[in-house]
Amino acid sequence: MNKNKKYILLPSFLTIALLLSGCVQRTKDGKPYGFIYEKLAIPTQHLLEWLSGVLGGSYGWSIIVITFIVRLIMMPIMINQSKKANAPEKILLQRVCFL
Repeated sequence: MNKNKKYILLPSFLTIALLLSGCVQRTKDGKPYGFIYEKLAIPTQHLLEWLSGVLGGSYGWSIIVITFIVRLIMMPIMINQSKKANAPEKILLQRVCFL
């Protein structure tokens, strides 16, 4: 099963890397365009600029705030992953205690 997992994960990561790196094309004038650029990069840029204006022109603080918001959104996934990672350890401890 371990070998099968490697054979599935490697092409998946390569495909994702290829798609994300190639989604921003440039016109002859050098202006970027593409799905990822229009749907992800531009809104993030506008949010970053708006937050920096609200926070007194500091791009550093706006990056920290965006990072904090993204971490809050991903918190349920991270907690679930942490529980799943600790589950085998708990089972092992229970087996050792019974011996």
